[in-house]
Amino acid sequence: MRWKHYVALGDSISAGMGDSVAGIEALRWPDRLARTLRQINPGLRYDNLA
Repeated sequence: MRWKHYVALGDSISAGMGDSVAGIEALRWPDRLARTLRQINPGLRYDNLA
């Protein structure tokens, strides 16, 4: 069974608030997870409601 839709619910960490770190791509953790899931299922829908 493949994931069809991924929705992230959270707080400021999910929203990507905070300090950036030199040398690390500025990408929220839900976005990183969605990118990984899309490697398995390119048609995945993703919403971050943080």
